This record gives sequence, C-alpha cells and structure tokens, in this order.
Amino acid sequence: MPPEARQDPPPGAPPPRHLSLTERARLGPVTTAVALFCAGLFLAGNLQPELFERGVMAPDEVWGGELWRLLTANFFHVNFLHVAFNVLWWWTLAFAIEVRFGGARLLLLTLATGVAGSLAELAFVALDYPGSVGLSGAVYGLFCFGYVALRPLGGPFGMLFGVKNAQVFLGWGLLCVVLTVADVLPVANYAHGAGALFGALLGWAWSQHGLRRLAFSGAFAALLALLAFGGLNPRWTSRHQAFLGSRAFDAKDWPAAATHFEAVLERHPDAHWIRANLALVLAQAGRLPEATAAARALPESYLATLQGGNQQIIAWLRSGELEAHPEGRSGVGSPP
Repeated sequence: MPPEARQDPPPGAPPPRHLSLTERARLGPVTTAVALFCAGLFLAGNLQPELFERGVMAPDEVWGGELWRLLTANFFHVNFLHVAFNVLWWWTLAFAIEVRFGGARLLLLTLATGVAGSLAELAFVALDYPGSVGLSGAVYGLFCFGYVALRPLGGPFGMLFGVKNAQVFLGWGLLCVVLTVADVLPVANYAHGAGALFGALLGWAWSQHGLRRLAFSGAFAALLALLAFGGLNPRWTSRHQAFLGSRAFDAKDWPAAATHFEAVLERHPDAHWIRANLALVLAQAGRLPEATAAARALPESYLATLQGGNQQIIAWLRSGELEAHPEGRSGVGSPP
C-alpha cells in the first residue's frame, strides 16, 4: 500500500516533533527567513565591515537621526557563537509561535520586542557604551510571550515554554548581568529585560478577549511610547549629555557645550576625552585660565592618543603659551 501522505497540522495545533528542514521551512516561513537573514548579515558584515558599522545600535548615530539602527542592530551579530546561540533559540521558539499565531504576528512580536530592547539600552546607556547588536532581546521576548500565551496549552508548548526553560533563561540573564558588572563581558541586559517585559505584555494581550485584551494592548502601547521618549531623549544619562555637548561644539555654541561637558565630568571625573573637549571649548570661549586648568588635568598617557591640531592646542594650553585661540576646531576623540 502507498504510504500515507503527511498532512499539515491544523491551524493553532502544536507541530509534530520530528520535521525535516524542508517541512519546517514550509510551515514556518518567517522563522526560516529571519534565521537565514541573520546568518547572511553575519557573513556580509564580516566581508564588509562598513555594513556592520551602519547597522550597529550606536547611541550618537541614533540620536542624530539614524533611527533604523533601533531595528537593524537586532539582526547583526559579533561572532559565530553569538549568532549561532541566538539563531538556535530563535529557530526553536519562533517556529512554535508561528504555527500557533501565524507569521504576521510572529514578525510583529519580533520587531516590537527588538526595538523595545534597543530603546531600553538607550534609555539607560552608560558613558562608555560601545554600541550593541544581537537578536537576544527579541529571543527573550519570544520566550516570555510563549510562557504567558502558550505554556497553559500544555503538550509540546508546555514543555518548550515551561518552567525548566524559564529557569535557563533566568539563569542566563543573571549570569549576563554578573559578567557585565564584573567588566568581563558587556551584554545588552536592558535589551533582555525590555524584550521579556514587552513579550509578556503581548502574550497577555493576544491570549485575552474583549476588554482584557484592550487593557493589555493599551499598556503595551503606553509603555512602548514612554520607552521611546526616554530612549530617544535620555537627558539623565551622561552619554546623552556628552552627545549634546558635541552637537553644541559643532555648532560653535561654546557656553552650551561647556555646560554639557561639565555636567558629565561631575559624574565621571576620569572621562579624559570629555575633559579634553572641555579644554578646547573653554579655549574657544576665551576662558583661557579654565582651559589651561582642564588641559593640565589630563594625564600624559592620554595626551599621546590625541592627534593633529587638537594635540597642539592642548600642549599649548598645558604650557601656558596659548594667548589666542584658533577658530573652528573639531572635538577631541569619542568614547573608547
């Protein structure tokens, strides 16, 4: 007798446990497309480093108007282990969600939690923040979405989004915090937290009906709007103060630039690149005694990193020989 034809699972049903790659691709086209997209970008970013630089979530560039980085950063990765780990979890979690809720909702969930993670990183950005990439914020969003919306269904969903995997995600998240605090490995912990929160909110919203769905959807939208406002204008962070100082420097608004740089130095007196910029700003503003004091406070080891005209101006200030300041100099350095 001919073998029985394999039938697709009914909409919303858990997928069979053993599927070929071709069958998984057919049943989960969005899952497959995003996984391949991440792998392709990883290869392209290694071959064309400028492509990677254009996609990374760099705070100054985002605040300067390159908002696409909030999204693109989620699909770039630093190294093979980074992309392999994230894509493996994505492949596992996203497929179950796509089978249950469809590709359109999976894509919306991924974009929303990924952008929320990027905004959270900006809202609490450190002065020396180097930028971030990776799908892990969205992956945390997928898991928390599934924990809320799919775990109660039991069966394969209950196992995939159950307590054991929740312990894995929680343990990994805590380890990442420890590694970051110990200055061993910088991890986008705020992205993990925001992705988890917004994934759970969408899980509650899409598993409810009527007024409860409306309430959770409203909470999601309100929190995302609040996070967007905070991430795009985080004046409470030293990094954003430094950004505003640099913008004022470029505009030759010396009083404003000095105010922003001085505010940063109150919190970070060892931020030498800020002090160097402050010295130049004060020199441009004609406040030479203060400029000289700022320049002399710079350590010798930092002076060797300066280049061109800025190095000469700082040297003149330190020697006390600068009596007239040149116009139109650009700022010194950038965060290490």
